[in-house]
Amino acid sequence: MSYNDDNFLNTPFLLQKSSGQRFYFFLQETEKVLRCCIQNKGEQWSAPNDCLEKINCFSAIISEDDTIHLIAADIEGNILHKQFAGEDTKEGIIYINKGKELSHVILLADEKELHLVYLARSNKEKRWWIIHHRFKENRWFEPQVVDFGSGPSLNYPSCTLDSYGRLHLVYRFYTSAKYDLFYRQFQEDNLAWSPPVKLNNPHSDNHFPSLLRDENGCFHLLWSSFDGESYRICYRRRLRGGWPDGRWQKEIILSPPATELLFPTLFKNNKELVVLWQEGEKIYRRCSPDSGGKWTEELLPSNNTSYRPLRWAENKLSNSRRIQNPSWIYASGSPPLKLLNVFADLPDHTEGAKETDLELFSHFQDLKSHSQNLVQRAAALSRAKLELEKTLEGKNQELLLLSQRHKKQYHALQSQLQEKNKELEEIENNFNQTLTAMREKIQSIRRSKESELQKVKKEREKLKAELEKKEKEAEELKISLQRSEGMLEQYLAQNLALEKKVKELEKELEDKKGGIWGYLLKKFHLK
Repeated sequence: MSYNDDNFLNTPFLLQKSSGQRFYFFLQETEKVLRCCIQNKGEQWSAPNDCLEKINCFSAIISEDDTIHLIAADIEGNILHKQFAGEDTKEGIIYINKGKELSHVILLADEKELHLVYLARSNKEKRWWIIHHRFKENRWFEPQVVDFGSGPSLNYPSCTLDSYGRLHLVYRFYTSAKYDLFYRQFQEDNLAWSPPVKLNNPHSDNHFPSLLRDENGCFHLLWSSFDGESYRICYRRRLRGGWPDGRWQKEIILSPPATELLFPTLFKNNKELVVLWQEGEKIYRRCSPDSGGKWTEELLPSNNTSYRPLRWAENKLSNSRRIQNPSWIYASGSPPLKLLNVFADLPDHTEGAKETDLELFSHFQDLKSHSQNLVQRAAALSRAKLELEKTLEGKNQELLLLSQRHKKQYHALQSQLQEKNKELEEIENNFNQTLTAMREKIQSIRRSKESELQKVKKEREKLKAELEKKEKEAEELKISLQRSEGMLEQYLAQNLALEKKVKELEKELEDKKGGIWGYLLKKFHLK
């Protein structure tokens, strides 16, 4: 099987209960059917049974009560949840994502809750979303979008839970014609995600991120990188603690240049950090006994080429808390008949070992693991003590130098402050003088304005008296005018009467003149 960014999480899933019973889930991609085989201790695998139909992708996990939780995304965009608790099964739809293609499903568990993270894409809208669901107290909460965007959408995640049940996530993000890697953490106090932190070389295109957190609190990130010429496997870690150790350390190249895309897997085998990848017919392994500080290199025998990576999870106590972070193993056959011999802590059931011997072997491995852990912790504490003493001595020297430097700076600042105080006193005196002059000028202006106002007031009163006098004279003139108008009207009336009388007199005179003249004419005519 060739692995690419689309299909690498469609590999089969191998689960192991605390009793040793194993479940093998695999997707028949041509038929879109999810099937399961079961193997009890010392027995052969059962025939495959159909679990779900019309499935695009899936993931699985075992909760601390040995219940198997199967999550699958169907071709219609629905998220399905199927539970296997002994002989009982329960199935339901978590969420409906109509019109979206779902992929890269990751399921994790601790003793309190399940975390489901997956990628949703809309080819129609050219958009993508990374979505997070929580299952707690037997119910699913509303989903939360971790990140979203537009454009090329294979921005799939890789997740891990720490020993406190906190969810950590690394995901791809397409920008500047390549995929970068970003880290975020889910903060349970406010149910929000921390801001993204970029982790990769700015000039590389990145694939298959795999995030793991070990029992010592260290984060390990593995991925495949392309620099424009060749493919390489890269690794970064973040140690536990504060600055400067508790930060993402420099990127390390674990593989020689390759001409094809490499699919690396990362897991813990006892106290060793193990990286496996296949290139052509060869399987390479690199191990680190000190949590990613130093790495060994080994080419596994050629007869291992039949082995293929499987997703893997088991119900196992980790740091007094059951944390289920799916990992990877290499196995041969489908269902797996044999595990690669690098997994010393995974006994092969087909060898027919007695259950009591396996339990004793498991207890011995646990005791060995705890003793190694205690020895490593003691050595680490001793080294940390020496480092702290050296650091403390160095800090004391730094503090002494800083103290001397600060004394010189303090004296220099004191002299500067004295000079500044003198300057401030001069400025204050100048300011007070200016303020006094301004006050006097303001008072002078105020007095001048008051004098002007008095003058204006007197002029106003004088004008007011003259105006009243003129108004009185105007009133008297008005009355006199009214009287004159009355007398004029009387004169006009008398004049009209006189004119009428004159006309009457003139007429009478005319009449008399005519009478006299006639009389005279008559008289003289008669003569």
